[in-house]
Amino acid sequence: MAAVGAGIAAFVAVTVVVVAAGRDTGTPLATSADGADPLVATTYPTVIPTATSTSTYSATTPTDTSQATGSRLSAGSVPSGYRRISGPAGIEVTIPEDWPVKTGSIPSNDQADAPDGSGTFLRYGGTPTPSMALQDAVAQNEVTNTGIRAGYQRLRLDSVPNGGTETVVWEFLFTKSGQQRHALGWFWRANGYDYVAYASAADSRWNQLQPVLDVFTQTAGPR
Repeated sequence: MAAVGAGIAAFVAVTVVVVAAGRDTGTPLATSADGADPLVATTYPTVIPTATSTSTYSATTPTDTSQATGSRLSAGSVPSGYRRISGPAGIEVTIPEDWPVKTGSIPSNDQADAPDGSGTFLRYGGTPTPSMALQDAVAQNEVTNTGIRAGYQRLRLDSVPNGGTETVVWEFLFTKSGQQRHALGWFWRANGYDYVAYASAADSRWNQLQPVLDVFTQTAGPR
């Protein structure tokens, strides 16, 4: 998956907002007004608490991002049924052509919603890079993001190979309005910005989202 909370610096937000992937507003580094799941952050605290997961989840296999390094699809590839669009901070992503786009809950991200009313969405954007390692910034958001605390279960949070570009993937489950949701944020650092490509869906629909997620993350840029 090529690219990736609310202020992070767009995912998958806290007064430190991180990513961008219904209007699920969270903060892979800052908290958005409607308090849902991650976005992209703008400010970061000086002290980073140690991130811990609340439990080990075995029923769902973490999304395989081992091949998501741009090798299967180039950043300029636009498969049939998709369109290439740009967003905040010059981010570029490829999304299904029939998914409408709107401004996200914070200026640093935009959001594309599945047209079937399922609440599945993609969120993407970027903010200036802070003086903090990317993985530390994402881990900080995991700890401070109150929008994902209910039923939170980390599936993975680690650095991944991405053609030399510093990239972190954060995948997790949480509960919102009584529904278990599955989310994945692809965060990468390039050209003085922290970018995020974030996807969120009901856990029961996650497998259906996988083909879209593959294209979305593998072709995200700039790198």
